[in-house]
Amino acid sequence: MQTFQIKLAEHFDLPDIIEILEELNLDMEDLDEDDWMVAVLKEEIVGVGRLRYFEDACELASIGVLEEFRNQGIGTAIAKALLDDADLKAVYTVTEIPDYFSRLGFNASDKYPESMSQKLQRCLSELNCAKPSVMVIELGH
Repeated sequence: MQTFQIKLAEHFDLPDIIEILEELNLDMEDLDEDDWMVAVLKEEIVGVGRLRYFEDACELASIGVLEEFRNQGIGTAIAKALLDDADLKAVYTVTEIPDYFSRLGFNASDKYPESMSQKLQRCLSELNCAKPSVMVIELGH
């Protein structure tokens, strides 16, 4: 298995992040270079993820790994790095792959902030999500 590095994105990483988001059909709303963590393998960005802060919530969003680099723990490492960096007690995600996020400690939630309700609606109407669900993780810090 090849060794990858998880790091905060830098301003010059944004074009590579956008390319991955487009390829994987992930949420590109409100792109801010300061929100991102990237996985780098041999000087190439192979995975991305971000925390989005809203007035009423924090969302773990746009976690994605290029297909040929999957199943190496890259997505999990990005998610854990972002969760370690979160400064709220609860972090939400809107996802079509709830089993993946449940392995990270997320639980399905039927009560969530308005910003997550709006994201869920946007996922259905604009992002063509088939069966999105809202999940939450309670952090110990």
